[in-house]
Amino acid sequence: MGQFSVEISALPGSILNGNQHTSTTDRRVAARRLEDIKDEIRKAIAEGPQTTFVQAAVPYMADRKEVMAAKGLAYHKSAEARYMKTLLDHLGPDRTLASLTPPAIDAIARELYPNTKAVTRRRQAVTPIRAVINHQNRGGLILPSDAQRRIRWLTPEEAEQLIRGARRVDEERSCGPAMCERLILLLLGTGCRTSELVNLMWDNINLKTAEAYVADPKNGISRWSSIERARTLAHLLLEPGDGAVMLTPKGQPYRIRENNSGGQFAVIFNKARDYAGLEADGPMKVTPHVLRHTWATWFWVASRHNLVALQRNGGWEDSRTAMLYTKLAPADLSTRLRAHGWNFANGGDFGEGVGRAQLRAV
Repeated sequence: MGQFSVEISALPGSILNGNQHTSTTDRRVAARRLEDIKDEIRKAIAEGPQTTFVQAAVPYMADRKEVMAAKGLAYHKSAEARYMKTLLDHLGPDRTLASLTPPAIDAIARELYPNTKAVTRRRQAVTPIRAVINHQNRGGLILPSDAQRRIRWLTPEEAEQLIRGARRVDEERSCGPAMCERLILLLLGTGCRTSELVNLMWDNINLKTAEAYVADPKNGISRWSSIERARTLAHLLLEPGDGAVMLTPKGQPYRIRENNSGGQFAVIFNKARDYAGLEADGPMKVTPHVLRHTWATWFWVASRHNLVALQRNGGWEDSRTAMLYTKLAPADLSTRLRAHGWNFANGGDFGEGVGRAQLRAV
C-alpha cells in the first residue's frame, strides 16, 4: 500500500499559519486533509490578513506628522507621540487590531496607568488606540474643514456597544426604570434632539401607532415622529408611565432650563459612551447629537430613500439639511440594521410620500 502525503509550506507573511504536513496510507484521509487545507485557504482569503496595531500605527503616525508639519508643528515632540511610543512598547509587534475590543482597550489603559483618573487613561491610551483603529478602517485621517466636515454617525455595531454601556450605567444606578438605555434608544429610534426629549411627555406618545408628538424648541415646528418599533417601542412598552418620559435618578422630571439644550443628560450619556469605548474628544467625538445623525442615516436607508419622510420625521424646515444624510450609508447598512433587530417601518408610511403625521388632527 502506497504512502500519501499532503505538505503545505507557508512563506513569511502569508495567510497560512506555519508549515503543515500530513502523511497517511489511506487515500481518503489524505483527500479529506487536502480539502480541509483548501477550506482554510479560502477562509483566510475571505477574512484577509490580521493587521497588527504596529502595522496600522505606522501610517497613522505618518499622516499625523504630515498634518502637524503643515501647521509648523513637530509630531515627535507632541504628547500623542509619547503616548504612542508607550502603547507600541506595551502591545508589541503581534497584537492585532481585531483583538482590541472596547473591554480590551479599557484593560490596556488600566494596565498602563493604574493610578490615574479615567480622563487621563482615556487621553493617553483609549483615544490613541481608537484613532489608529479608525484610521485603518477609514483609509486615512478625517480632516475637518470649514467648507465640509464629516458627519459622525454610529454603525449598528457601535450603537450596540453604546446600548450595553447604557445598561451598565443603569445597573450602577439600580433605581427606577432604565433611563440611560431609554435615552439612547429614543435618540436612535426617533431622531429627537435631547432638548426635545426633556419636554417629551407620555401623553405625547401613541404606543398603538408608534408615534411621538414632538415639540421642537429650536425651530418652533411641532411634528408627529415615527418611533422605531423593534427596539425603541418595545422598550417603552415595558414600563409605560405618566408625566415626563425621561426622569432623573430620583424619579423626578428634569428641570427645564431657560436656554434648554438637553445638557441634563450629559453625565449619564458620557458614562455610557466611555463604557462603550467610543471617542470622547476630537473631530469624531460621540455626543448625544451624533445619535440624531445616526438616526437620520439609518432612517434614510430604512425608508428606501424617502426624502419627504426623512425631512418630516426629522423636523427640518429645509430639505437641504435632510439631504446631508443621503450619501453617508454603505451598501450593507440595511442588512446590518436588520441583523441587529432595528425596524423603522411604520404602518406602510414608507414610500407613500405623504405620512400619517400630515393626515391626523391634533
